[in-house]
Amino acid sequence: MPNNFGLSCIIICATSHSVTSVESACKMFLHRAKIFACFAGMSDLDITTSLLNGCDILICTPSMLVRLIQEDFSLDLHNLSTFVVDDCERLSKVYTKELKFCLLKVMDIVKSRANKEWKVQYVIVSRVWCDFMASLARKAPDSVICISAFEECIPYTKAATSVEFLKEEKKVDAVINFLQDIDRSKKSVIVCRTDDEVKLLVNTLTKLKYVVFSCDSTMTVQDLYNLDKVLKDYEEPVSGPILVCLDGNLTHLNVTDAVYLIHYSMPSLFSMFCKRFAVLIDNYPSIFKDEETKIKIKILLDDTNVEQLPKILHFIKRCTNYVSPLLNEISSTVLSEKNLKKAENFVPICKKLLSLGKCPDFWSCIERHAIFKEYDTPKPWLPKEGTIIFQILHYHSAIYYSARITSCVTKTNTVDYAPTYSLLSFKMGMYYSKEENRKLYGLPKVGDVCAVTLKQNLFARCQIAKVLKSTNNRPTLLLVKLIDEERYEVARDTWLYYLPDELKGIETHVVTVILANVIPQDKDVTFSKLAEYQLKKITEENDDLYMRGQITMVVGNVIFVETLEACQNLSSLEEVVVTCDFRKELLDNHAMPNPDHINNLRKICDYTCDEVKEPARIEVPSSIKILPKPRWAHLESGQFSSVFFVEAKSPWKFFVRPVKFDSCLNTLVNEIKQYVTDNPEPVENVNVGDIVIAELPGDATFERARIDSEVKDGKVKCFFVDQAEWSDVSIKKILPITEKIITKLPFQAIECRLIGIQPVGDSWTDFSTNFFVDSCFDSVDKHKQLYTKYFTKEKAEFTEGHKYGVVLIDTYSSEDVIINQMMVDKNLAEENEEFELLHNLGFERKSEESSDSDSDIEDIPKNKDVALPPIGPIISNPDRINDKQTIRPSNNLIRSVPLVESDDDVDDFELVSNDKGELSSIPLAEVVGIKELPDTEWNDKVLAAPIEEPENPILKAENFKFDELSKPKLLWRQNSNTVTIKIKLIVDKYDLIIKERYVKFSANANGTKYGFDFELYGVVNLNKSSHSNKGQYILVKLWKVLTNKWLSLTRDVSIKKWIVYDIENIEVSSDEESVVLDDRKNMIPEQFDSDSDDNLEDDITFSY
Repeated sequence: MPNNFGLSCIIICATSHSVTSVESACKMFLHRAKIFACFAGMSDLDITTSLLNGCDILICTPSMLVRLIQEDFSLDLHNLSTFVVDDCERLSKVYTKELKFCLLKVMDIVKSRANKEWKVQYVIVSRVWCDFMASLARKAPDSVICISAFEECIPYTKAATSVEFLKEEKKVDAVINFLQDIDRSKKSVIVCRTDDEVKLLVNTLTKLKYVVFSCDSTMTVQDLYNLDKVLKDYEEPVSGPILVCLDGNLTHLNVTDAVYLIHYSMPSLFSMFCKRFAVLIDNYPSIFKDEETKIKIKILLDDTNVEQLPKILHFIKRCTNYVSPLLNEISSTVLSEKNLKKAENFVPICKKLLSLGKCPDFWSCIERHAIFKEYDTPKPWLPKEGTIIFQILHYHSAIYYSARITSCVTKTNTVDYAPTYSLLSFKMGMYYSKEENRKLYGLPKVGDVCAVTLKQNLFARCQIAKVLKSTNNRPTLLLVKLIDEERYEVARDTWLYYLPDELKGIETHVVTVILANVIPQDKDVTFSKLAEYQLKKITEENDDLYMRGQITMVVGNVIFVETLEACQNLSSLEEVVVTCDFRKELLDNHAMPNPDHINNLRKICDYTCDEVKEPARIEVPSSIKILPKPRWAHLESGQFSSVFFVEAKSPWKFFVRPVKFDSCLNTLVNEIKQYVTDNPEPVENVNVGDIVIAELPGDATFERARIDSEVKDGKVKCFFVDQAEWSDVSIKKILPITEKIITKLPFQAIECRLIGIQPVGDSWTDFSTNFFVDSCFDSVDKHKQLYTKYFTKEKAEFTEGHKYGVVLIDTYSSEDVIINQMMVDKNLAEENEEFELLHNLGFERKSEESSDSDSDIEDIPKNKDVALPPIGPIISNPDRINDKQTIRPSNNLIRSVPLVESDDDVDDFELVSNDKGELSSIPLAEVVGIKELPDTEWNDKVLAAPIEEPENPILKAENFKFDELSKPKLLWRQNSNTVTIKIKLIVDKYDLIIKERYVKFSANANGTKYGFDFELYGVVNLNKSSHSNKGQYILVKLWKVLTNKWLSLTRDVSIKKWIVYDIENIEVSSDEESVVLDDRKNMIPEQFDSDSDDNLEDDITFSY
């Protein structure tokens, strides 16, 4: 580069993608140069600032350069010394006016210079020769043309080229006619495909007294060397030599001085066809001289070898003005057959074709350019119309995304897709955690589905898309498609593992989403990285955002959307807001409308337009209500549960609900009653499957329900999810439901069947069913509290939970009654093969505990004043409390913390009141959810030095027998990193020892000795952990080593009534619900209970 100041070089590129690539290359090789890349979408301020700060090299598109010159962007061209035009073949076709404007402007700068010797060097780069380059080369002084492709010499020299399409038996006559019309004294080359063709031509031409040299596949390298020497030594002024050879021979024959070239038959590869033109190199004329070219080329085509006809025909059209229409028809047929072959080999449809409706690099693109019904029909589960809601997994461009669909909204219903990906990942992790399951795949073939590990111990499903490299006929490097991410990666054969069939068939609802009917600005064919970055930033900065778009077309696994919006659910307002309209964002800065996009795609579909109808537009309001997926109650695995009988259609179809949620359900009903009073407006419209609040006929109470039918005569059939009742409800008695009401309590109806029995006849009689129902009620028609245990589990018929095969036990008489057995004894049922499960049930009737006993906490002396802070009541709606109400301190404390998102333990908690014998009614929404993690092996190695003890302690923990001490009240809470404990004692001196997984405490308050020692649930960091005396209590802050949830404070998870969760300081955040994957892998138990609801087998293919 010249040693001057200011802009010295301009590089013009055809696309924004090329601008970015050239910029990267310049920065790699020119470290000291100031480089500035500019394309559509950049702000004027950034452009002006960069130009004012100075740049040595400007890289931009033609439209952008015209704008910089015409508008005031402080672009100074006076020091310009190099002007580079990249991709000239496209620029000369698409940007003709812009390119001429820029060149004229540069010429004006050169003319205005005082130093006339200071010229501008033009560098024109192109993949193919174009006439624009010829005119520019003639005008520029001292031009140098470098052509590295042999075939491009033909359009460069305008050599005479003729084409004939004829039958194979007439090709020899065509050769003879051509030889009779040329100068016989010049050297000619005839290139064939087979030895038989060589032999046929040699015999024919020899008989006609031509001087013929021939070579075929039987000749050795030495033979070819000798033949080359003979050809060079041949001198005959009257009769020139004719060389008849194969494509393989030309590699070893250094023939470059031929004048005539005959393509007797076409090769199997286009590259071999191009190499044939090397035999004419010495005789190509220069465009800088006015001399007539003597070169002539004859191309003979037949219908026996047309593999490369489309590309060859495209080249021929650049060299000659006439091509037979028959060749165009044959070429179209060949293209269709090649695209079909690509589809059979799993070659994807061209991304540019899908994004733009056309492929600008059609003749050099290796992907597919046709859509076939057999290979591109959408999967049955894919939505064909409506509005899809999805999460973007990967950005391939500003309008091309990999996405996972979560739901689809149509005019008639809403389809929710089960989130099976996390379950699939977990199952794959479990499967490949065992070394014996890690079996190398073997010899992969295109289309095979297997597992791939791109990162250590991280397995994903993939499909072999292409073999990139083989060694000894064994594929070693492959291109694979990640099925669950809809993107491609390069993998080695040693990274591939056998994948069992049960993991192959799991659908994770991953698709490609393309924003339709938009195209880049400034005649570009690629969207810039800036456009992609700006959209990507919107979705990555806010994890709560999700996307929605209106479907306009579906091809294969690709969904085209007319609209694309980033939305956020505002749960507090119970509505959704659109935070960004991607289409508008692109049209404002980076794109322009492309109305022919979808129509062009329809034209290349091989199936009729009726099968690719444009769906009717579904108007989606700017804010819609998104409700969470409900949870359903379940039975606990391996133990007896206390339940209420609810409803029955037969002994094989009945419903129960858990006793432990009875008080919570009553609280929820009261809250629903208050909600209905405050929000009396009914729903505007309902769809089958909607969750609503409906009036239960008979008692005029409103409860949660599911719509099970369309509206008929102003009524719909509702299934009340807590009472397991079906009723016809007036549409005026149906109200919209809120997220809080759905999530506050799992739907209580549990679907069951009596195990071990079957009907006496073909079906259950009404008498048998009525007897069974009567057995579940007492003498005053009140629901009995029964005990049940399940042995089998299957997909539910009426709920979205499970259907359990259970035993029911009635304990209301002096002897326990097994209802299953009773049905057989009364001749109302027969035994079946499951009846043996009823033997040795191991059921023991629970004895009633004395309300005066409290083994877990010592009685506090009545004459001693021990500081115990009052716990205020939990108020779900503080605005409804008036001044006249008296708020009494409540002693309702949560004795254990419920687990959420675990099928077995989602509702496994107790609410224990200090008012003995009375259950607390604390709502579930006020309870912290903690994910359960299994026990693991802990390292007892000392992590840090122990915490310093307080100065002058008057008590030593080692001197106490802790079983004989009174227990202080402990209030504890946690987040993802810390555990905070409040020891509710007012003392001046205390003794506290904290170890990695152990806490010991002792103190003396008001003459009473307090103390405890227990093993912590998890390991803590001694360096960070601390404790201090706050006056009213002692505050202990423990830092976790692993950021996982603790199920309880102590390793012993049994309930200790003196340890309670601090509900006044509950901390809930999305961070607390995260799970560290590496830690989770180490904590997975080796075996799972096959009957546990945590078993992933049951839910993996379940959809709502």
